[in-house]
Amino acid sequence: MLDDALTLDASQVDSLRFDAAVCIVSEKLDLDTPYPVGCGMRNRSELPENLRWREFEDRRLGMIYAMDGGLWLHRHVWYGRSMAHLVSVDRELLLAYGREVGLPADRLQFKPLKDPRTGLRRDAWHWDLIGEFLPEKRSRP
Repeated sequence: MLDDALTLDASQVDSLRFDAAVCIVSEKLDLDTPYPVGCGMRNRSELPENLRWREFEDRRLGMIYAMDGGLWLHRHVWYGRSMAHLVSVDRELLLAYGREVGLPADRLQFKPLKDPRTGLRRDAWHWDLIGEFLPEKRSRP
């Protein structure tokens, strides 16, 4: 077990890879037992129906979808690296997605967002998806 923290800058993030099994550190679990967790993004069609995100060319439509409780995948570039936010006002749905693909719950980020229909801020959460957690872009028909 490592006792030292590891700090990476943005240029090192893409080179990270994760093993398919990790030891979850908890007082409630046998610390010597490896517990398999998901690692990386599976094909969207393999996810349970309720955990399938949607992408929108129109950012406003994506935000409305997220404000209505859907999972909105919003792609962008950060420090030259492709990434996406998976956004929703439904925290439990985002946590279920995280469990399905192996994202640690403490990485879910809270950020109130403005509902474009009302102009009012609402509680919302998002995952930062990079590297193996970033879904491949689908070609448009």
